[in-house]
Amino acid sequence: MATVKFATLLEKPLKAKLSAYSKESNQSISGIVNDALELYFKQKMIRSNFKTAAEQVIAENRELLNRLAK
Repeated sequence: MATVKFATLLEKPLKAKLSAYSKESNQSISGIVNDALELYFKQKMIRSNFKTAAEQVIAENRELLNRLAK
């Protein structure tokens, strides 16, 4: 896959953890950041999809839920 150069600012302790993990795991910092971002976005999509589905179920069953709440 094509790559692009990207820069960001990190807090010093986080950068130190990233560098240490990179050395310990024998992975590049770019690889670790790519993996972390992929995981982050997958989790966000799952949460978003779940929230949408939950809202739809609630909307479709609002009357029943109101009766059960009484």
